[in-house]
Amino acid sequence: MSEYMGFLVFKGKGKCIICHTLNNQVPNPNSPEDQPERLPIFTDFKYHNLGIPKNLKNPWLSMPPEFNPDGRRYVDLGLAENPAYYIGTAPYKVAKGRFKPPTLRNIAKTEPYGHNGYFKADNTFMSLMMVVHFYATRDVPGEGWPPLMLSTPENPTKPWPAPEVKDATFL
Repeated sequence: MSEYMGFLVFKGKGKCIICHTLNNQVPNPNSPEDQPERLPIFTDFKYHNLGIPKNLKNPWLSMPPEFNPDGRRYVDLGLAENPAYYIGTAPYKVAKGRFKPPTLRNIAKTEPYGHNGYFKADNTFMSLMMVVHFYATRDVPGEGWPPLMLSTPENPTKPWPAPEVKDATFL
């Protein structure tokens, strides 16, 4: 029953289906040849900027200068890092901060979530809850993590930080 309820959120209120579509299907290699079956791959193969905050715990930020010369100032520009986009051009500005949605297959085994691992909580369930809550409340003043409804004096809600790429056009 909980899987079905999650699927209803996926298709409805969560709006996950916008990027993690059911329309792109691939042949199931485990299907018997006489009963071919197609499986959704849960991605739209497009690039989106969702306004994910910078992950200050990302190990990349503390790498030696020969690997990461920008140190903690590094900003992951996503698709704009592709050399086909010339800095300062309109396509470059649109590409900044855009990443391809990953498939949701085996999602419980691929934590942490977000292109930079920002969504990491005490356990996988809470990390996934954090992702969904972020998408639902990213633009709601005062919302953050933990959700206001779960906030306590010992663990108050901390508003969502600014997006890693500030001049982004969000999905």
